[in-house]
Amino acid sequence: MVCNIAVNGNQMCGQPVRSQIALRRHIRNAHPGATLNPFCTNIPQAERIAGENALKQWILSRGWRTACYVKEPGEGPMYSIIQDCCNFLEQLAQEDNDFAQQFGTKFHCPICDPGIYSTYSLPQISPLPSEPPTLLSAPKRKRAPLKKGYKATGSRKQPARAKKDAAKLVPETV
Repeated sequence: MVCNIAVNGNQMCGQPVRSQIALRRHIRNAHPGATLNPFCTNIPQAERIAGENALKQWILSRGWRTACYVKEPGEGPMYSIIQDCCNFLEQLAQEDNDFAQQFGTKFHCPICDPGIYSTYSLPQISPLPSEPPTLLSAPKRKRAPLKKGYKATGSRKQPARAKKDAAKLVPETV
């Protein structure tokens, strides 16, 4: 799932989340007051079907593909309703030319350059060195000093404890 709360005029948040619980937590923490945070328990089947149909219609009408996000979600979370629906529609478009001509062949949200839509920019990544680092160039780690009571043989055994008399531990019954 993806957070679709409007944050900058025509931009939406775009934070991908894995579950309804995580989405409600994100909305509550990142966008307080933006919307009512509904409960997910006891949702009538008709309401659930209507919500899924609205989501499918939004994907089919290219709303998902052309949506503008602050945090670009790409294809969205794995195994989500959006991803499953987009996969199905793209497969249907490959098999049915009439469907492809009417609705297109791409339904997943493309991965866009965030600099186009927002003031956020990705950090510059330094180029990789031409040679891989060698084992000799890595600094050697120092061993921690041994604690009192341990032998220097490298074993990590606990110091011996005094044994208690077993007869004293058993309470007497009267």
